[in-house]
Amino acid sequence: AWSPPRRWSGSTAPPGSGKGANTPFILQSRSLSRSITMSDLLETSPALKARIDAGDLLPDSLVCDALLDAIFNPEAADGAGVLIDGFPRTATQVDLLKCLFDKLSALSKAAAGGPDEWRFPRPAFRVVVLYVDEEESVRRQMARARLAALHNARVLDAGAGELVEERPTDTDVAKCKRRFEVFRTHYSTCLKLQRFFPFTLIDALGSLEDTRAQIARELRYQSSLDLDEATYAAIRHLPLAADLVREARQALV
Repeated sequence: AWSPPRRWSGSTAPPGSGKGANTPFILQSRSLSRSITMSDLLETSPALKARIDAGDLLPDSLVCDALLDAIFNPEAADGAGVLIDGFPRTATQVDLLKCLFDKLSALSKAAAGGPDEWRFPRPAFRVVVLYVDEEESVRRQMARARLAALHNARVLDAGAGELVEERPTDTDVAKCKRRFEVFRTHYSTCLKLQRFFPFTLIDALGSLEDTRAQIARELRYQSSLDLDEATYAAIRHLPLAADLVREARQALV
């Protein structure tokens, strides 16, 4: 039997802020073994890869479909949870995330006390948002390109080792700025996301160690907002305030 993952950690940030560099740390700190990187997930199509290489944002329909297919793939799923790197980026993607959380919560509530309770655990969503300014974003993207080129040259010269990806967007200042501008255009997404999942912005301008310390504090803070399992089990039969208000309005009508 298959069950959806219980814990979800999502990270979003401007390019060069350190999402990829911090992925192993988040996986370890959350005791997760599976991560989904949106850029890798969407590069399967040459047409989509061309748009990604140009620094453009992909249509929400393609992004959301690809993510849901990856999350609910029973052959790859890990019931413990999953880390999603680079999502959400737009208001529509935030809506999808909220609908997904609501659906998993409803399934968990409906299965409570029954034989399928173990298959539908209470979902726990955590959000990590890193931030760097445009100047630092461009500097890090260009530095990443130089390091990748140097590494690959050494691998080819030695005839041993693995080549790393050299991103076309990292070698052109205009494309680096374009990627940052796309993020800044949709920065209001973060504000909408905060309405559903409380989090604080993490300043990633410092060292990797400092950023990781901030991430650890943020994840502990978000976890502290949840009810423990015993308390939740005792009150989960009570209707939510939002449901009571909606039903009262319907009754008045």
